[in-house]
Amino acid sequence: MKFAARTFRQICLVTLLLPAGQSFAAPTDESWSAWNTAVIDQHVIPRYQSLGRAAAAMSVAVDGYCAKPTEETLQGAQDAYGQALSAWQGIQHIKFGTVLYLMRDSAMQFWPDRKNITHKQLQAALSEEKVAYDAEFFRDASISIKGYPALERLLFDPEIDAKREKHPRYCELMDAIAGNIAEMTGSIADQWGEARSQYTDAGHNDFFEEPVDASVQMLKSLVEPLEVLRDTKLLRALGETSGEARWKKSESWRSGHSVDNLEANIAALDELYQGTEPVSVKTLLEAEAQTDLATRISASFSELEAHLASIDEPSSTSMSQAEWEALRAVMAEIRTLNEQLDEAMVTLGINLGFNSRDGD
Repeated sequence: MKFAARTFRQICLVTLLLPAGQSFAAPTDESWSAWNTAVIDQHVIPRYQSLGRAAAAMSVAVDGYCAKPTEETLQGAQDAYGQALSAWQGIQHIKFGTVLYLMRDSAMQFWPDRKNITHKQLQAALSEEKVAYDAEFFRDASISIKGYPALERLLFDPEIDAKREKHPRYCELMDAIAGNIAEMTGSIADQWGEARSQYTDAGHNDFFEEPVDASVQMLKSLVEPLEVLRDTKLLRALGETSGEARWKKSESWRSGHSVDNLEANIAALDELYQGTEPVSVKTLLEAEAQTDLATRISASFSELEAHLASIDEPSSTSMSQAEWEALRAVMAEIRTLNEQLDEAMVTLGINLGFNSRDGD
């Protein structure tokens, strides 16, 4: 189990890092409290607000295409989808707070869909003749057709014109899903107005006994996503050899955004690591006399971002050996970064415990 592996790894790191009888002086409550506030106010809330604007613009663009289907309006809708998807990928790592209400984190993106449930549910929805695709419909609908993957299947179908003519409600459903994403996103952002104090006042409310308890949730959102990027977003599509590669197993192959997603993911984690002021994980490490580790992590982020920026999206039908090797190298870099951040957690006196993303 990954939980056992991580715990063993952290124990080994402690043994290696600490001289006999000595322990690190963990950051103070004041430091954790300052970091919590910085993360919520500078990272979480602004990114949800940006997502809200992008999702609203996407909904308008999809509606525009449905009102007047042309190559130009279709391109506009697809471009708006890409921008909204990138904004979602930039906050996808957050697994705490208002996004968890009503399982909206899963509703925004039901993936991987190993049993092709999305296709089946979309076909069932399209066959409905009298049901309105309204808020009540989405309350009862399968989680698989509420978010980005379902919209991607409809909006980036290479036979979209024929499908729209064949299914009288094709565009109506597509428009409704885009509107549902915008509504969910707007609610998530708005509800942070009330949820904010749960984290910024941790240790002085009924939600967290100490500031560090809230910090652990945020640190999980920094460390745990790396396993998802490596094992689910990359390994699943790449396999162990180039002959096993199936890019159609990647996250957003239909829209050609799978590599872009990874770039957005890593850039967001980089900001969570060192982009908040006046305190960040990097400055907390430096305060513990771990400047070398802090610098190595920064360098790993920079190298990984540069590497991803140099990689073009592979074809959905074939992948060259060079493309496969480049993406496998990204996996190795992610593993190194993951190990460095595990070491950082030890230095900061943090035990992340059970990995909520394992699912097994």
